[in-house]
Amino acid sequence: SRDLDNANREQAGHTLLRDKLNNSKLYETNKHFWPTVLSLVLQARCQEAASLLVLHSNSNGRGLRSLRQLLASMPIASHTEKEGMWTEYGTQFSQAWNYWQSECEHRLSSGEFDHVGGDQTSVDYVKLIINVLSGRTSIWDDQRILEVTKGSRGWFFRFVSFVFYTDQLVNIDGLSGNLDRWLSLTKKGNTEPDSHFDQSIDAL
Repeated sequence: SRDLDNANREQAGHTLLRDKLNNSKLYETNKHFWPTVLSLVLQARCQEAASLLVLHSNSNGRGLRSLRQLLASMPIASHTEKEGMWTEYGTQFSQAWNYWQSECEHRLSSGEFDHVGGDQTSVDYVKLIINVLSGRTSIWDDQRILEVTKGSRGWFFRFVSFVFYTDQLVNIDGLSGNLDRWLSLTKKGNTEPDSHFDQSIDAL
């Protein structure tokens, strides 16, 4: 019957797609794969990072599924609240954000990502990404972060990422304190000759 023929063609299509995926190259071996995922996370484009992780050959393994879940569930602050409602909303968002970051930290410390992806490069990048998500301050001089943010010229981009993940509800009065905190934690990318860092700080 026509319905049976359609079903057979659909099944054949699924089989061809499965075979194509099974025979495809390992995307994670591309030198740009993990730096791109990291860059997206630093830009707070976590949904896009989660989508890219689907291309990993071990994307359905426990560790990568856990990472994708964390990326997809990152709380997003609403900027449509009326001024009078912001204090109440800010408290609710802060609670959601703190819970989400504590979950990131818990999964990392529990060893959930110790063997993620089946290769050491995946393990190293995933642990770095989870450290970023959890708001850990000790990783912002990591060479991989410097590389994906264009080295010395990307110091401002790194600072914005730092504030986003470590002090989500910062106001204008708190920026100076965050800058001092960031400066005390980062050294590699701020002192190179072409960074224009000192001039920028003086201007601020």
